[in-house]
Amino acid sequence: MIEELARLYGYDKLPVQKLSLDANINVISESVIDKYDIAQGLVNRGYQEAITYSFISEQYQDLIDPSAKKITLSNPISADMSTMRSSLWAGLLQTVESNQRRGHTNARFFEIGLCFDGIKAEEQSQKIAGVITGNRFNDQWSNETQALDFYDIKSDVESLLSLTTNTFTFKAAEHPALQKGQTAQILLNDNAVGWVGTLAPHAQKQLSLSKCYLFELDLASMQQGSVAKYQAFSAYQKAARDIALVIDENIPANDLINSIHSLNQTYLVDVNLFDVYAGENIESGKKSIALNLSYQSVDQTLSDDQVNAQVSEVLALMQTKFSATQR
Repeated sequence: MIEELARLYGYDKLPVQKLSLDANINVISESVIDKYDIAQGLVNRGYQEAITYSFISEQYQDLIDPSAKKITLSNPISADMSTMRSSLWAGLLQTVESNQRRGHTNARFFEIGLCFDGIKAEEQSQKIAGVITGNRFNDQWSNETQALDFYDIKSDVESLLSLTTNTFTFKAAEHPALQKGQTAQILLNDNAVGWVGTLAPHAQKQLSLSKCYLFELDLASMQQGSVAKYQAFSAYQKAARDIALVIDENIPANDLINSIHSLNQTYLVDVNLFDVYAGENIESGKKSIALNLSYQSVDQTLSDDQVNAQVSEVLALMQTKFSATQR
């Protein structure tokens, strides 16, 4: 009835009144990565999301990181939930433990949640963590059984970090919950933002778990990326050169690669490590590192002289900085 009266009277004669609240649309920058997109990146690699309690036992906290500040509850639900977690690993390992007791030996879990280094807001941070255990593939007639290893979870982490377009680096380090020699600290602009590694044997034995591999990252380090820029493909062929260098066995190959990139050579597009050797015909305390250098121009076919000049620059740097000799 009201609609008919309004039509007869004339819609154009009705008074217009603005909304009492302006409609403001929040614009999210393209460089901001939503945590749900980050979670989806792990789901795409076969992970399942877990949601665990923020309370853990004091014994679990000591197992994960005995040096971490303990935030204990004055009135806990139980002794197993008396301490605020400083890491997501405790809840994830409990989830794996529960699954293995029920015969589920293959697992990939992750969690995004709040961790506590204190009771103040600035002492609390959002983290993302994951755990994998078991075999690389489910049992089937066409595949042999392949156990997961450190490089499986490192690959998962690298895939996750690639969402940001930022440059993260891995550095050999030690963590109380991780196995020595299979542990890496994750750095962004030389700032530590996470860990990846194999669960330490003593923790594995204490929890009665099979081999587990873990990672944990500050979520904030992943949520701020940069907008990708278009770059045309080169129509000219790459030129590749292999170099083999003998260096001190304690020098990480990544240090060499980073130093080569720091030269900012005009035509260098990639550096790949393809061989590490120590043994016969190599001096004790030394190792041989073989690198593949790829050169390419966007506007010309490179001559041998152009490529060789840049390779010579690399060799000179290796000799000066690392006392490397060409093999």
